[in-house]
Amino acid sequence: MSNRPNVIVADRDERFLVYLSTLLGRMNFEVLPVRSAQEAFELARIVKPDLFFFEAACGDAENLETIRKISRDNRLTKTPFIMVGDSDACAEQYFEAGCSDFVTRPIGLTFLHLSLQKCLPNREGMRRYLRAPFNRNITFEFAGLEVSCFAITLSEGGVYLRTNKPLPVNSKVSVKLPLEPGEVILDGTVIYTMGLAKGPFLIPPGMAILFNEEQQDSRVKQDLSDEICRLLIGDIVDEQEEPVFRCGRETDDSPDTQG
Repeated sequence: MSNRPNVIVADRDERFLVYLSTLLGRMNFEVLPVRSAQEAFELARIVKPDLFFFEAACGDAENLETIRKISRDNRLTKTPFIMVGDSDACAEQYFEAGCSDFVTRPIGLTFLHLSLQKCLPNREGMRRYLRAPFNRNITFEFAGLEVSCFAITLSEGGVYLRTNKPLPVNSKVSVKLPLEPGEVILDGTVIYTMGLAKGPFLIPPGMAILFNEEQQDSRVKQDLSDEICRLLIGDIVDEQEEPVFRCGRETDDSPDTQG
């Protein structure tokens, strides 16, 4: 059984519903898309979600009343809402109705991640850095030896490598990352390792490397941020006819607890 957070997404715009559901799926959420707030409420009473995304429109009495109904329901009252609107002109009335956060389109990818952190602060797996699948062959150097293996995921803070022979925790390594602008070399530290996990799904053995953030200049940070954006929403940005998502770094002063 998956331990990914469940999120119900309600929006009348089918294209946006598909885009947001696709992105949240890539961000490790189980997504349940519906077309109206009332459908979201009925579904939530059957499958209690960890989070709602609702369309926000000024003067939308149905959405406002549904938020109030959910806030009064003992089974759902603590479930956070993120409202999505074309402007923040009516944000105050949604906050008064009980929403947890309000984002506007086009949604900044990093800003969305910060909103998720705010609404699910104690949820296992919510990290400071966005992560994306990164199935590429890379090399790292350890004790004068160069080793080649495949990466599984990449974030601005680190990388997870698939290997049957992970290094000991606290090992210092130098990682060569093939990014679109060109290869970058980053020093890092092994912060945890995993063997082959047994169960209904096999988790590949490997090791997580936390990059030395002090080593990164602004160009490297921007290159990493752009790479994560391309991996998560590059296809959506290329396809969207009207702006839905955008790339870009927003300030994040929250303490780092995970890579």
